[in-house]
Amino acid sequence: MPNPRRKKGDRFERELVAKLRKAGIPAIRVPMSGGGSIPGDVLYGPNHRYRAEAKKRKDGAGFKVLEKWLAGNESLILGRDYAEPMVVLDWGVFTELMGYVMQLEEAQDDE
Repeated sequence: MPNPRRKKGDRFERELVAKLRKAGIPAIRVPMSGGGSIPGDVLYGPNHRYRAEAKKRKDGAGFKVLEKWLAGNESLILGRDYAEPMVVLDWGVFTELMGYVMQLEEAQDDE
């Protein structure tokens, strides 16, 4: 019998791929996501160059603090000692930035 968490994760990954494609960003699920040799769950962008790990939680455990910190801002930059900062982006900002990446890639292909 399939693991309910696994099914939920698979469903979320498919939703993300559909949402990215709707925004004009090429995307695919990683084959055997979570169990194969390719890290991440979703590949997106020009030539599927970018990789994303997808997480979904019923109650947003752990996400509520991020949402609180992001509140009303377009991005959240997280820093940790001895590590590069990480950036959390609002979905609209993310798709807008990826749109620019797609345009640049298309312009380079036309040259």
